[in-house]
Amino acid sequence: MSNELAIIIAAGITVGGSVLIFALNSLFNFFANTRARKERFFYEVFPKRIEFYHELSAAMVKFIYEYPDLDFCSLIAFDKFIEELSVQLVDFLNRGVLIASKDVCKYIADLHRIVSATKIINNALLLGKDSGNSDNTAEKLKKSLLTLSQPHYQNILAQIRIETGQEVVDNYCFNLNKKDIKRLRKLYKKMEQNQ
Repeated sequence: MSNELAIIIAAGITVGGSVLIFALNSLFNFFANTRARKERFFYEVFPKRIEFYHELSAAMVKFIYEYPDLDFCSLIAFDKFIEELSVQLVDFLNRGVLIASKDVCKYIADLHRIVSATKIINNALLLGKDSGNSDNTAEKLKKSLLTLSQPHYQNILAQIRIETGQEVVDNYCFNLNKKDIKRLRKLYKKMEQNQ
């Protein structure tokens, strides 16, 4: 009886030890893979994301400050501008799916919807050719495009600031605590509502 008990105990220790070694091996592999994923993100993906965000920010700033000054002599010139803008946004969206965050991609897609809707309206006006004052119509379309898309451009730039840590740097430089940040955000929202 004691030999059988010793065999059962030895078998239990052997099986338990194997299971314990397997579990520890799996745990160490999990931690190694997690660390490798984080290192890959910071050394491979993050620099590409920063470069992409730099290009995207430059395009957004160009849209906000340079495009309102453009003067379109006709609906055809405005159509070419809208086509180039649409292609540029699709390019950003295609690259953003691989590199950028889902929030930035969502804002780019929303902006592309507005540009596409404006293009559809412009094409309908071009096909109809019933507007006697096409110069004024192109300017009105440009103004409505800028008005509708302005919040989306601001959202993209704000999200980029958050993701790149610029907001953290600003808060540190100005010595802001959480209470000050909340107060500034409330003030900013009030200012947006009053506009």
